[in-house]
Amino acid sequence: GYENMPSTATDVTANAFAYVTNDEYSQQLDAVYLVVDHLAGISAVDTYFVKEAKETITSNSTGSYYTLPAIVEGEKTEVKVSITCSEVDDNENEYGLFAITNVVMDENGIITSFTDVTNTTTFSASAGTLNNTMSGTVGTVRASSGVLGIGASGDKDHAEYFAYGSDTVAYYVDKDYEDINIINVASIANDTNDYVYAIRDDDVNSYKKLDAVVIVEQEDSSVVTHTVTITGANSNAWVNKVDGTHYANQTSITVEDGKDFQFKLDPLAGKQVASVKVGSTELTPDANGVYTVSNVTGNITVNVTCGNILSLSVKNTAASGITVQVGDNAPEAVAGSSATTTGTYNVTNGQVVNVTVVYGNASGTPTLTATNATAIPVNTVAGSVTYQVWIDSNASTSVELQFNIA
Repeated sequence: GYENMPSTATDVTANAFAYVTNDEYSQQLDAVYLVVDHLAGISAVDTYFVKEAKETITSNSTGSYYTLPAIVEGEKTEVKVSITCSEVDDNENEYGLFAITNVVMDENGIITSFTDVTNTTTFSASAGTLNNTMSGTVGTVRASSGVLGIGASGDKDHAEYFAYGSDTVAYYVDKDYEDINIINVASIANDTNDYVYAIRDDDVNSYKKLDAVVIVEQEDSSVVTHTVTITGANSNAWVNKVDGTHYANQTSITVEDGKDFQFKLDPLAGKQVASVKVGSTELTPDANGVYTVSNVTGNITVNVTCGNILSLSVKNTAASGITVQVGDNAPEAVAGSSATTTGTYNVTNGQVVNVTVVYGNASGTPTLTATNATAIPVNTVAGSVTYQVWIDSNASTSVELQFNIA
């Protein structure tokens, strides 16, 4: 047939060429005859073979060659491949699956030349891309209802899906390239790391239909993983990777056993992170805003508390001046006046912040009245008092602390 029409080798002159025209249609050929010393082979992929590294070489009067497991025209067999073929002449480093065209055999049945199309668009599942290479198409989503998912490490939401039919052929290659076998395409199961090669239908209107698919087995991963569950961040802050990109799943992240889990939090507009905890342990970010949970050896939950960004100010109604320090901010002098306040500081719902007031030698009892917060004195010395201020969870705009000495 036309698909299997061989081409002549470019370095060979045809000894004879003849054709027979159709009796009824004079421009149609019924047969073509070629007489040449040898042919360049057929153009369609109908031969697959596998070769191990350091494959056994047979040398005798017919030549030196490998005897390799193969599929030829849909049948499991063996082929002899000359060790002089450029694609396999480095026995130690040239190995794997070979999908070949333009096969040339000598009089002893030894393949002496071929075109390897394993890593080309001819032998690819996706139109116009080279995603069938060893670093490309990996993983399968099990065959179901005439559809097979390919790629995306077997992620069913991102794999590319192709139809298959009763004429779709499937082959399975073991991980050491020791053998290749015919399988039923419907038996292909979910897998995250097997290599996948495929030939799709030549018809541009049917390019999502597979003609052939080859699965190359890879060692299954034995890596132990754990789940990090994130609570409280959803609708308040993005959970990001160290490079600033979002984690695909914002509430459940997989981490390998013994590895550190690192993340950043990017609050939404008007929101601020109040606290981040694993159990009772408070996490603090480094200078780059990165939180780290070290040596994850089991499932854990990271509790994120976020709230509205609120403005906190301290009003001094005492007769004399005071100095106020809010959290880690620099101390700020506030004159004695009922109308004088500090600058504003950003706080958030549920946050706890320390506020220290230094009032010097003024006599009387210091008091702090809080609006949208609860202030408790936790450290009082002569001329100074530190309050632990709990910001109300339902505060919406501002927090005010009013200091006085009665």
